[in-house]
Amino acid sequence: MQDIPMVDLDPDNMQGSFNKGLEKAFVEVQGSTAYRNDRERPYNGQPWTSDGERGRTLVEGLTMRDVADCIVQGFLTASTSEELQQKTVEISKDKDIGIGTKYAAKNTWRHDDIYQVVLEDMDPGAVIKSAMCFIEYYMGIFPNLPKLNHEPG
Repeated sequence: MQDIPMVDLDPDNMQGSFNKGLEKAFVEVQGSTAYRNDRERPYNGQPWTSDGERGRTLVEGLTMRDVADCIVQGFLTASTSEELQQKTVEISKDKDIGIGTKYAAKNTWRHDDIYQVVLEDMDPGAVIKSAMCFIEYYMGIFPNLPKLNHEPG
């Protein structure tokens, strides 16, 4: 079994050393996005996230309106309102799930629905992740997950 690196805690400054350890953990999970926002930063986060291999995907075949629609649906899906969540189409790796199925009726959202969202109750990261899933869905590549190399251990 591989050793798991531990965070060194300074007993005289527990809060400061804990914060440094937490910051290090975020960097390991997010990759360079934890401390950079330039477009040239590497895609070195977790592979299934926008900061990793999944994030390399170019958005193709969508209009700006399509992207706006995906962002609206990202807000609705990430909201705490079940009523708003239920208005978005249920996305699935089966591209035709919203057409002629029980899920077709769910695609009843409107742009103005975002004004019903309570922003204080939302996770902004969930909005982004949800919007990205809708973008992949609109492109016909959802779920766009890289093959993960897992070595049993």
